[in-house]
Parts: sequence; C-alpha cells; structure tokens
Amino acid sequence: MAMDPKRPHTSHQVAPGQGSSNSMDRISELEEGILGSIVSRLTQDEILDTRSLFRIWRSVWAYSTILNSSDEYRFSEEELEPEREREIYDNFVNRVVENHNGGHVEEFMAFFHMENDRSKNATFGKWLEFTERNGVQKVMLILLDDGIFSSSMNLAYASSPHEFIGNYKLKHECNGVSDIPHPCKYGGFKFVKSISLFGVVTVGEAFKCLLGNCKFLEKVLLSDCGGFGYKVRVVGPALALKYLEIRNCRIESIEISCANLVSFTYAGDWIRLFLWNVPRLAEVSLACDSRASTVSVFSKLHSCHPQLEVLTLKTSLIHKENYTFPGLEILKHLEVKIATDEDCCLLQLASFIKASPELQKLVLELTGVVRPGRGIGIKEAANCSHNSLREVEVRDYRGRPGDDKLIMYLIENAVKLEKIVMHPNEERAVDPYMRQLKRQVPKHINFVRL
Repeated sequence: MAMDPKRPHTSHQVAPGQGSSNSMDRISELEEGILGSIVSRLTQDEILDTRSLFRIWRSVWAYSTILNSSDEYRFSEEELEPEREREIYDNFVNRVVENHNGGHVEEFMAFFHMENDRSKNATFGKWLEFTERNGVQKVMLILLDDGIFSSSMNLAYASSPHEFIGNYKLKHECNGVSDIPHPCKYGGFKFVKSISLFGVVTVGEAFKCLLGNCKFLEKVLLSDCGGFGYKVRVVGPALALKYLEIRNCRIESIEISCANLVSFTYAGDWIRLFLWNVPRLAEVSLACDSRASTVSVFSKLHSCHPQLEVLTLKTSLIHKENYTFPGLEILKHLEVKIATDEDCCLLQLASFIKASPELQKLVLELTGVVRPGRGIGIKEAANCSHNSLREVEVRDYRGRPGDDKLIMYLIENAVKLEKIVMHPNEERAVDPYMRQLKRQVPKHINFVRL
C-alpha cells in the first residue's frame, strides 16, 4: 500500500454537500503525528475507512500510535471456514504491519492462530520483529488454538534503543509440534520493561534469559506456565525487578533475593518459599489451595514482615493458640481468610489486630460450615484497643455465630472505626441475621451492605 509522507500543508475545502464552500478542513492541517494520535482512538477497520475521505487521509492511518487489531477478529457476519477467517485476519494484520509509517508506536495488540504447520508461524515472528523494530511500548499477542484462547504474551518496553542479545527459542506446545519464537531471540527485548506470560508451558529457560539479560525488567507475571524444573529462582544483585506475580505454575519452590522488589504475589499449591535480601518488599499476597498454619506462613515471611504495608493471605490458616505473631509494625492493609466455624477464630483475629498497630483497613473473608443451632463454643479473646483501624470489609457473611463474634469484637476494640462493608453470601438467606447485626452497630459507624 503506497504511503504519502509529503502531505501538502494547505487548507482543504469541505467536499460539496458537506457544508459551506467557505468552510475549511482544519483537522487536515494538523501534523501527521497528531492526526495519527487521533485515529489511534478508532478500531483498525475504522482507521482504514478514513482513507475514503480526502487524499491526505489515505496515509494518516500509517501514523497511528495504537495498533489494536483485536476488534477485527471477526470480519464478516457471514459464516466462514475457520481457515479462511484466520487467513483474512492474518493478512489484515500483515498489511497494517507492512504499511505502517514505522514511527513511534505505543501499543500493538493482535490475535495469533497456532498452526501445526510450523512454516506458518513465521507470521508470529514478523509481528514480534515489527514491535521490536519500532520500539512498541506495550505488546499483547493472544495465542489461539483452534480459535480458543491458548496463551498470551504481554510485553511492555522501556524507551531505549534496541540491541540483539541472543538466539533463544521458546517452544509453545500446541499438539506438540508448534514452535513459537522466544522473546529473547529479538534484540528489542533486551529493553523489555514488563512481561506477562499466560499458559506458556516451557517458559523456564525463557525466564532465566529475561532475568539475566533484560536490565530494565521491572514487572513479571507468570500464569499457568511450566518448564521451570519445579523451582523458580529470582536472584541477583543487579535485578531491576519490582513486581513479581506467579499464578498456578507447576513449581515446588520459589527463591527470591532481589533488592528492588516491592511487590510479590503467589497463587497455587503450597510451596517452599525462600525470601532474603528484599529490603524494599512492602506488599505480599499468598493464595494457596491447601491449609497452612500461621507458624508456617510467617516463617516464610520472617525476613520482611517488619516492613510490610500490605499483606493478603487468601489461604485458610490453622491457628496455634500459644504462637506469638511477629510484629507487623507498619502494616496498613490486611486481607485474611478466617474459618469462623473453629473455636479459635476470635483468638486468631485478635492476634492479627494486636500485631498490627498501624492497620487502617481490614478485609475479612469468612469461611467454614454453617452448623445447626448454636454451633461450637468460640473461645473468648482479650480486648485490645486499636486506634488506627478505620474500615472493615466482610466477605461471604453467612450469619454464623462466629461471623457475628468477629464483627462485634472489631466494633468494641477499634475505637476509631468509621465504616463496615458487608458482602453477604447470596446462596443463604441472611437478611434476619443482617438486621439483627445492624441493630448492634453504633450509629457513628457507616454500615453498608453490597
């Protein structure tokens, strides 16, 4: 597609029938970069439609700074054979890539159809090379297997020149035959600032490569990935990594020694976690399928608990009555799951409150079976006046005796509590319990049901 980079800078009259003959086309007087930014807000199909306007608009789309081809996944309302539909879509994205001006591009997003014929996967490499060559800052490539979401690569670049760093390959298993190029095969990935990988089953070597070569890498998300050899190591004095999130990956242990890390999130099976030399780590989230004791959890966090400001524990904790919680001296936000059908649930809550003197918001996720009658006898906890807690959010309220015990304990001990937000369980009729609880809440506390 021919482009017209030398656009005349004279005014254009509006076409007959579109307004007064004295009206001027002020928009077309703008520079290509500005026009490109404007059309970036349109879908790729709408961008191409602008070419039917003045001659000048035929090339404006090539200056678009946002190339989002996801809206064009379905091109026709008529039923097409899957292979034909894929061919049309790939050709469309190829035309965008081949005819783009090649200037500054902020975002590139497209679907890529996995193929058993490896030769067709060269298209994927072509799109990656385009993003690398033009310094695209955000890249989202969604991989499809037979039209169904398979995995994706989400990359964001630092604004820097690109250099080659190696010749690694990442094999994505699609019926065991498809080869997908490893990001590090392309030079621009040396300056990757963030990367997200979803469903890539052999990412282990790629992850080592990224950590070892991408000096600007600040954010990593790995979800449903494999190939780590059951162990993930994030270790190195020069790592710029600040945010690490690992979800449902096939691993047994994680070792982290990263001086710049500020946030760590893990979700999946219970693992061995080793944290050391993480002086800036302020936010930790752990969500494990199996239960764990408070002793086990805090032993994994022993190197960072004094500096934590946000702590999320989405795993059912087994409370040890004689266990003394470590000091969470500057913790501001706590999310914790507590089983209110256990006799020590109130003792567990009191331990968290006592250990967190600066806590401002508490999110309680209540679990446990609903027992008939009065249920179990819940052990009382000593009062502990708290002067910082302002808001409490309660999730999955079912009206169990333990639910109300925890809420009333907070009302009685959090002297500056201003708001309670309730998320009742919709599968259980809790209205009578909610009304009874609300009558016990002081008027100065805003009691909200969502």
